[in-house]
Amino acid sequence: MGVVRRDGDWRLEKLENGVYAITFDNALEAKVVTSDYDPGIYDERFDITAPVHEVDSFQDAVDLLEQFASSGNPSPMGGLGGFGNSDGGIELEFPGDGVSDGESGIGDLPPGGISLVLLIAGGIVVFSSGLALDSISLLIGITMLVSGIAIIGWVLVLAQRDGVSAAIKFLSTIEDDSKVQKKDSQSSNGPEKTPPTPQSLKDELYFERAGQQCEWCNNRTDQPEVHHITPRSEGGPNEPSNLIVLCPGCHAKADRGAISKTKLQSKVRRIAQ
Repeated sequence: MGVVRRDGDWRLEKLENGVYAITFDNALEAKVVTSDYDPGIYDERFDITAPVHEVDSFQDAVDLLEQFASSGNPSPMGGLGGFGNSDGGIELEFPGDGVSDGESGIGDLPPGGISLVLLIAGGIVVFSSGLALDSISLLIGITMLVSGIAIIGWVLVLAQRDGVSAAIKFLSTIEDDSKVQKKDSQSSNGPEKTPPTPQSLKDELYFERAGQQCEWCNNRTDQPEVHHITPRSEGGPNEPSNLIVLCPGCHAKADRGAISKTKLQSKVRRIAQ
């Protein structure tokens, strides 16, 4: 389990068979569940810590990662970005706290602080509702408590997967505008990012040029993945000379640099001759 695809600061991480996490700068943005997923006692499709996208295959998950990477900025708190002053989220405002539009609020707290506020405020709201089952206050309070617990749950997942230091960093880090807009600033200072490869071009390369084989190991593959030799994040074009059809294993090697760009370029030139 670990990172299976990279696109700039975006990552597609395999959590378990058929379940992937899309992250930006180590912050969870979404989960992707493929048809290979076999739910156990806990069903990832009903996870409340992040938006869940159900797709057919791993390649669909890769395509979704590319869509996230090319669509713009991530949410300020990844999948938990619904809390705070964002549209449709829960906004906490207390009398006399001086919070107004454009000023500090719950959204300016680190995740640990937000979790604490949600748990305390949720407990107060639940208590003040008198535990009346038909009370809207009870529903709101329970929602706040569950949200706070969800943040803690994600911290436990991080601690188990990436270590205690990563969990502590998540709890204490405030996402500021400079980090949220990191991707845009990189784009403005460098080449414009290339859009995802059109499906028609992928099909042409796979069926006509590659003959349904991996163009590196020459083994037949039913899971073709089109790799940009010069990455899209560096302006690598969607041209046949910059694209090579790879099986998942060879693609992983190319992504981590085990197969050099020079060798891939030479291979494509030989294929084109």
